[in-house]
Amino acid sequence: MRYGDLFQELSSLSPNFYESNYEEIMIPFSEKQSRTADYGGKAFTMRWQPFMYACVLGIVNNKYIPFENRPNDKNKSGDVFTYQTIFSNGHEILVAVILSIISLNKDGYKILSDKSKLNQEISNYANGGFEIIRKMKDDGISFGFSDFMREISERK
Repeated sequence: MRYGDLFQELSSLSPNFYESNYEEIMIPFSEKQSRTADYGGKAFTMRWQPFMYACVLGIVNNKYIPFENRPNDKNKSGDVFTYQTIFSNGHEILVAVILSIISLNKDGYKILSDKSKLNQEISNYANGGFEIIRKMKDDGISFGFSDFMREISERK
């Protein structure tokens, strides 16, 4: 399978994430489809970026929390962005996440043949990353640009 085929097949899908993560993390930490981030302002310029950052945090910290429907926390899948948005603006990070998932998943590269399962894995690692971010917020990190850079520099 070529990257182009994988991208094309994933492009119409959207990752699963909770409305609470959107409202409490993705919106406060990102501008809405901006092209630049101000120093001292929000850490991300687009809504998909905090999602992918949460996914990377989940992978790096091996924090995997299965996404499940919650009666009081709506699934925002499809309401905010599709993978096409990521492919158009930052496909490198998605490729890195997919390669990481291949290395961590018991099915290895065979997960690429099931786009729904791949989407689920991406969502589950992001869900784990959102929990890490919630803990950081509880510890007083506001996730302005300087907090984001500090977190990266202090990462263990």
